[in-house]
Amino acid sequence: MKLNQPIAIPENILNIIRSFNPTYLIIFSKLAFLFFLINIVRIILKYHEEAQITYLAPPKKLHLVYSIIITLGFASLLIYQSTWQLAGFTNPRFMAFISAHDKRKPNIARNYLRGTIYDRKRKVLAISKIDSKGRVKRYYPASYYTAHLIGYCHPIKGLDGIEKYGNRTLTGASLNNKFEFITFLINLISHSRLRGNSLTLSIDLELQKYAYKLLGKNKGAIMVMNVHTGEILICVSKPSYNPNYLSNKLFKNPNAPLLNRAFYGYYPPGSVFKIAMTLLALENDHNHDLVRKFTCTAEGYTPIKGEKPIRDHEYYEAIKNKRKWKGHGKIGLIDAFAYSCNTYFAQLGVIMGRDLLLNNTKHLLFDTIIPIRITNREYMKVRINKFPELGKRDLMELARRSIGQGELLVCPFHILLLSAAIANDGILIQPSLTIVDNPQILLKLTEPSIAKKIRNMMKITMI
Repeated sequence: MKLNQPIAIPENILNIIRSFNPTYLIIFSKLAFLFFLINIVRIILKYHEEAQITYLAPPKKLHLVYSIIITLGFASLLIYQSTWQLAGFTNPRFMAFISAHDKRKPNIARNYLRGTIYDRKRKVLAISKIDSKGRVKRYYPASYYTAHLIGYCHPIKGLDGIEKYGNRTLTGASLNNKFEFITFLINLISHSRLRGNSLTLSIDLELQKYAYKLLGKNKGAIMVMNVHTGEILICVSKPSYNPNYLSNKLFKNPNAPLLNRAFYGYYPPGSVFKIAMTLLALENDHNHDLVRKFTCTAEGYTPIKGEKPIRDHEYYEAIKNKRKWKGHGKIGLIDAFAYSCNTYFAQLGVIMGRDLLLNNTKHLLFDTIIPIRITNREYMKVRINKFPELGKRDLMELARRSIGQGELLVCPFHILLLSAAIANDGILIQPSLTIVDNPQILLKLTEPSIAKKIRNMMKITMI
């Protein structure tokens, strides 16, 4: 045989070498080093015992303590390193760091196949594919329609949306069922191509597209939820962006296209807040002094002389069309709700009083953290903003807030929850972004009888 002739290695041996995970070699070497340190400590202890038996001066106890501390320190460091080298794929922050800064090839953080995200009809919303160069890329077929909900998975920009809150499932680190446990074990044993688990959302892509088009060029959000199961069917926010092409300009855009306005956009609620005011009035009308008739004229209402009066939209419509409007006259709560009468609810709020309103802000879900289910162990937590401070003598601001104006701001998700509870006999079901088999009660907002009264008022409004 010539010296420069290459040695032929059987193909089956090559396949074994290629499939071997080098991480285990690193861990084995560290365990060997740890074994070496433990043996050193064992020798020191043995010498300590023999020195005492032969009446020699024993070594100082301080030396022994130092030896044990150093050994334990090395052991902790090695165990820690072995943990993230072996199961680092379970830690999203570690994977993001490796993806962004580790220049070695192969890079497991850049080559793992995240799980596919589907809508309720199994239409693909996010998928990982291998390109012609063998690299893994994340694609978002629904693009602008689901951008805020699905979010993005980017080596530099990080994670957002479902990609963030469902990350453990999508990376194969979750243990929700037997199938996911098997996937986890496979990922643990072989790092050559990590695979995640898929997620099927409650969103309906066709409805999502329809709602997106309804918004037109307006900024805002549309949400729809099944009140009996808690499943969110639509979650649209505008302006949107294309998650397939993230750029620094998006993060500096003054129109905030990355902001999910459904959960984090705050707006004056306007007349929809009259649902909350009606709820408080019906619950606290113990002496029949709240649910009563008020005179609502075209001149409007102001609790403080000299302030601009609160008027109804019919007044401004009449001025616009150069005609006169007399007002609604003396009306009760049912008619006021149907007309969305500002002057009525402003008077109701002032009669109800500041203390009653402030004492019920938690009851109306202000300053509350609402968990949205993604999997059995993964939740997206949305904090509902606080009810703004209100001075004891600021009756004008109290009147404005009673019609959903003034300094009061809410997110669309907040109004969705209040409306859903009213529609479901006062019971709010745990909101979910995935399909629910066993709906769970999140809280009881009010009694069924009161919820029914408000529903009937809402029906009259629609007639």
